[in-house]
Parts: sequence; structure tokens; C-alpha cells
Amino acid sequence: MLTCAQNKAIGTMLAVSISYGLAGVTAREMQGELATWQQIGLQNFLGAFLLVAMNWVTGTRALPKRITRRNIPQLATKSLVGRLLGSFLFIKACQLAPIGNVALISAIPLTVLLARLSGEAVSRMQSTLLVVGLLGFGIIVSPDFSTSFTPGMGEVYAFLSVLASSVGTVAGRDLADESDLVSVTFWNLFTAGVTALIIALLTEGGFSLPTARGALLLGLVVGMVVLNAAGSQFGFQHLSSSLATSITSLEALWALVIGYVVYAEQPSLRVIIGGSIILVSVVAMTRTHRSRHAQDCPSS
Repeated sequence: MLTCAQNKAIGTMLAVSISYGLAGVTAREMQGELATWQQIGLQNFLGAFLLVAMNWVTGTRALPKRITRRNIPQLATKSLVGRLLGSFLFIKACQLAPIGNVALISAIPLTVLLARLSGEAVSRMQSTLLVVGLLGFGIIVSPDFSTSFTPGMGEVYAFLSVLASSVGTVAGRDLADESDLVSVTFWNLFTAGVTALIIALLTEGGFSLPTARGALLLGLVVGMVVLNAAGSQFGFQHLSSSLATSITSLEALWALVIGYVVYAEQPSLRVIIGGSIILVSVVAMTRTHRSRHAQDCPSS
């Protein structure tokens, strides 16, 4: 049995997994509306202030607090590596590979490896299951896996995106020990947004205004960004890195369905075999994190 807080965290991570499943579609559709860095900058910058506005409207009215000096390196890693670089690589992956492929690769629990390197206790079974997941990735990127997309590069970008996101997740996991959830999420989004907008200004020749369709897509993406950032931070605070990652791996199922419905993308045999291996490793890893001690929720 899980604690009440853990149950809430699991529900939140399930919602995050659904939004992740939609992320591939929005990333691909936004490419015709805004340049890549401008897209990343706006969705994070606007997301930061939407988070504060939502927090104010709901009655909490807590403004973001300053991040202490000792936590600046963690925030920088979480924001610039996990969010900024991870988002850029994810968008590139969705341009070159089927959405389902990207989502299956995103399920690889690389946080297990990074958590172990950072000192978190990781069992031999968890390490073995990580290797199994990497085997599934190897099968997916084997030659001739696809005939309609650039072979391999999209999947490589997807793997690098997972690696970057995992680095940010592990680096920022303890940030909320000294700062509240709203503050951590705000500064994470704000830092990534401002940095991306500066990069867009320097490399993409300024900014362009989106069409009505683009503005609608941007609004959807901003809402998803807030949910993903705040939800992930909350989930990883109350669950182990491996369990939280395992829950979000359900994005692969949503993405496969969405990719088929929207783009008629049918996974190849290699993708089905490799993706199944990844998901089996993730499910098995989730089972290793079940609590054996019942703890009731407080009555309301």
C-alpha cells in the first residue's frame, strides 16, 4: 500500500503521461508556426507566469521565492539541461521519427543510472532492467527499421532527449527541500524560457507572430508545460525516480494511439519488439518499488 501523498503523486504522474503522449503532435504541428527556439522560449516563459496566475486565482497567492545560492547549480542543470536541451532534442526527434518511436524510447528509465551515479540506492535488479530497456532501444534503432523517415537520427535525438531530461530530473530532485513547488517550477520555466528566447533572437533572426492556429497550439502547449513541470516535480518529490519514470512511460501507449489516429503511423515489427522489451523492463522496475508496509491516508 502507498501513502496518501504517494497516491496523489501517482495520479498526477498519470496526467503528465497523457500530456506527454500529446507532446509529439503539438511539437510537430508547431513547426509550421514558430521557429524551434522561439517555440521553446514562449512555451516556458508564458508557462512560468501562467503558473503564478493559476496559483493566485486558486487562493494560495504565493509568489515565487528566491532560489538560494547553494541551489543555483541544481536549478541551472534542471532548467538548461533537463528542460531547454531536452525540449530541443525532443522536437528534433518528433520531426524525424514516428511519434510512437519517440515515446517508446522516452520510456527508458535512464534516471536509474543517473540516480545511482548521484548516490541514490539502486538495486542490482534495477540495474539489470535498465540494461534490458537499453537492449530494446538497440532493437528499435537497428537498420531498416523505417522506410518513411530518416533512419536512426530521430531515435538518436529521442534518446539524447531522455538523457538530458533525466539529468535535469535527478539534479533538481532535492530543490524543494529549501523552496516550495511553485518557486521551483517558476524558476525552472522562467530560466529556460528567457534563455531560449535569447537564443532565438541571436540565431533565428528575431521573432514572428503566430497565426490563429499557432496561437491556439501555443496555448495548449503552455498548459501542458505547466502540468508537466509542476506535476513532474511533485511526483518525483513523493516517489522514487524509478517509480515516477515508470508511470510516465505510459506516454508510449498514448503516443502510439495518437500517432496512428493523427498521422496513420504504424509501428514496424522492430519497433513493436523493442518497445515491448522497454515497457516490460519498466513494468518490472515498478514492481520492485512497491511498498510492503500499509499506511492509511488521514481521514478528511
